[in-house]
Amino acid sequence: MRQNRFLKLLLCIFLSFLILSCQNKKAADIREETYEANEIYPWLYSIYEPLGDVFCYLLLGEEKALLFDTTYGFGSLHSVVREITDLPVTVILGHGHKDHAGGALQLHSFLNSDVWLHEADFEIYQYYFQEIRLLNKLDAGQVFDLGSLHIEVIGMEGHTKGSVGLLVREHRVLLTSDSANYYIWLFLKESAPLSQYIAMLERVINLDFDTFFIGHDDVPSPKSDFQLFINAARNAKAEESQYLEQYNAFLYEENGVNIYFNDPFAPDSLRTSELIDSSLPAGNLGELKLKLYDNFRYGNGYQVLIQNKNLLNGYRLRKGDSFTLKVTYTASRDLENDLLVGFVDHDGSRWKTLSYTQKNIEPPNVILGFRSKAGEVVSSEVIINIVANASSARAVANTLYLETLGQGIHRRSNSGAEGPVIISFSEFVLTKNEQR
Repeated sequence: MRQNRFLKLLLCIFLSFLILSCQNKKAADIREETYEANEIYPWLYSIYEPLGDVFCYLLLGEEKALLFDTTYGFGSLHSVVREITDLPVTVILGHGHKDHAGGALQLHSFLNSDVWLHEADFEIYQYYFQEIRLLNKLDAGQVFDLGSLHIEVIGMEGHTKGSVGLLVREHRVLLTSDSANYYIWLFLKESAPLSQYIAMLERVINLDFDTFFIGHDDVPSPKSDFQLFINAARNAKAEESQYLEQYNAFLYEENGVNIYFNDPFAPDSLRTSELIDSSLPAGNLGELKLKLYDNFRYGNGYQVLIQNKNLLNGYRLRKGDSFTLKVTYTASRDLENDLLVGFVDHDGSRWKTLSYTQKNIEPPNVILGFRSKAGEVVSSEVIINIVANASSARAVANTLYLETLGQGIHRRSNSGAEGPVIISFSEFVLTKNEQR
């Protein structure tokens, strides 16, 4: 009897160790999949969270470490930090949005980190996470001494009123989070006016730095790109911009800089996403020009979204639907690759592919036209099959998407070798096929 009990005990112990080892392996796998750490300099690491497509930065001094932003915190961020350094870690949040502040609580809980945020963004943080008692009030001009590394807090209001950057004095490097980048959102209720954003950029460009890093890219950018930001912001006017219904905002693009902004004084006639005369029959966009912008920051080519209400006339795409798209067009330059087309649901933080059927190329997946020379007339008729339901009947949830791949640096804005291309259509007709 005792021998049987002893064997059962050994079996239980063995199973316990087996389960524990599997759990540890699973946890390690999750950490590996959730974060990617990269040594940029001996004193600076980027930590990438693919699930949220966002970066945070770990700065190492001789006595202390500092983590700038904390991503969404989907995985064990504190474990990744500890794999890099054993130093005590201070956390500074560039602003209060959840994709940059979500991991703050776990750093506070597991590493006993003090967490700093500008008071103007406390309300944003509280909206997402409720608890603000862990937050320390951060002020522009505050300096954090890490031992041989001095970090100065820079006020960078615009994206939010409490946005800050960090200036690493010894290395002339600026970290900006979302405060200054190639895709700036200034239409949120917590955003500062465009004029205040411009004033901030004009002030910060005079600081002593040579290179800067943004919150959704860890490729170093030259200080000269700040002048691109300033120029684009100065030129951003509603009448020169595209209206985006899903944001109730205007998008202005110049030299790879994209500014999403509000203009309360813009006339209602500009607040439309229509690309052509809505008197045309549904599905017929007639003659139009589409500019495919450099999107190497997020993808690997040139892209444009068509969110024209007249395209589907309020129809919601459903799995099993089939459409025929007939076009005639010319390109403003030689195309490096084929012109692709497909549908996506853009009504949310993540895109949902609606017409993806081939695994060997990314969406949009139908070849609308093979690579062509500048000015060459291309006529094409293709079938687009819908493989998933759109989330709603809104135009933004039933977006037609055009792309041509090119040569550039992934995650680097405005890096396409050939630059944006204009596709001029003399015919653009989408019709729904009868189901058999």
